[in-house]
Amino acid sequence: MSKTIEEILAPKPEARPRIYAYAIDDQAHAGLLKVGQTTREVKQRVAEQLKTARIKNYTIVLDESAERDDGKTFTTYQLAKKLGAKRVLVVTFKPAVEDAWQSDLGSHVDFAGWQYLSRHSGSDPTQVSKTKPFVYFGSFQDLLGRDDAGNIKAKNEWLHTLHWDLVVFDEYHFGAWRETARELFEGEEEAVAKKEAKLEYAAGLESVNEDLTVLSEKETEFLPITTKAYLYLSGTPFKALATGEFIEEQIFNWTYTDEQRAKEDFAKKNPGKRNPYGALPQMRLLTYQMPDELVAIASAGEFDEFDLNAFFEAKGTGVLAQFKHKSDVQKWLDIIRGGYAPKAAEFLKTGTRPPFPYSDVRLLPYLQHSFWFLPNVAACHAMANLLAEKQNVFWHDYYAIVAAGATAGIGLDALKTHKRGLMQQLFPSLEEVEA
Repeated sequence: MSKTIEEILAPKPEARPRIYAYAIDDQAHAGLLKVGQTTREVKQRVAEQLKTARIKNYTIVLDESAERDDGKTFTTYQLAKKLGAKRVLVVTFKPAVEDAWQSDLGSHVDFAGWQYLSRHSGSDPTQVSKTKPFVYFGSFQDLLGRDDAGNIKAKNEWLHTLHWDLVVFDEYHFGAWRETARELFEGEEEAVAKKEAKLEYAAGLESVNEDLTVLSEKETEFLPITTKAYLYLSGTPFKALATGEFIEEQIFNWTYTDEQRAKEDFAKKNPGKRNPYGALPQMRLLTYQMPDELVAIASAGEFDEFDLNAFFEAKGTGVLAQFKHKSDVQKWLDIIRGGYAPKAAEFLKTGTRPPFPYSDVRLLPYLQHSFWFLPNVAACHAMANLLAEKQNVFWHDYYAIVAAGATAGIGLDALKTHKRGLMQQLFPSLEEVEA
């Protein structure tokens, strides 16, 4: 029994993130607040957190939406307005984002007179005013749907008859951009060419007596959605960028580097004025070239690029965790402190030495405490085990906290989990000190 596209691409349950904070009413937690985010009911989430500790006396001091009205939706509408777009189609793999698209359009004076339509709006899109701009919000789950005969749903046919000014793909990273989805917006020329080829072939056959008009009517024609421009929105576009789906001229990024540059530029041009980027922490980005022998270890994947998941692949937990490419990870540890022999010889020949983070005296003072992010729990345990091995004397001056997996602890429990280990490292004769 075949499944409908709605069953295959079932919409995710709608969830609105909320931020909360609560205080525990006892002397030990005086002046402290626990801050968190959840998509569930805040009272229920807080009660679950405190259940294991059997804490009943607490006060929720903050419970509000974690969404901002000035996110990407407002910017997109401003872009549509600047482009002079009158017909805007927004499609997404994540229907739960509809509220933001509707509220931003209806709550700002810049878009007074704009019309908002969707499957749930209750308005007939075919009766929309042609003199006013309008936005239609839809999901791929709905637009890809077909009736029992395999045709476009009757209620969606009007989408294919309009030539849109702008089509926006929101939360682009959420869905697999498969050929079935591409068919909605691409391949019009290819579809026409195929049909013309069939008709031409049929006309050339003397044995074919069927009238071409009848043949044409029998063809199941698919008219894709057409538009003047596309806009792809994603907060995590890494896979789409890695596959080369977009060329450099098609990509706009706003990263930490851009924020730092904007912070510096504003300060230079507006001395003495409040810098809107002033609260951003200072950043220093260091990059270094990996030896070919290590790059090869992690470049045999689907995209032929350095894959952290492959390089730091590990199995096991606790003291049994170990890297698949343990020797190569060891070389990486040597590299980041400037101790990799082949590279050291190269530096001597060229008379240059790049500032490796754990060897340059200008950087070491800033690396007394550092976070290392690894692909999974097994890799975190494997790294702690490798750092503790005899050959890694340099790393023995650091206390490694494995903040991953069920044993990491949460909140104050996490502090208790690692506090004694840290004290034992600082004071080897901890028992004597306590005595």
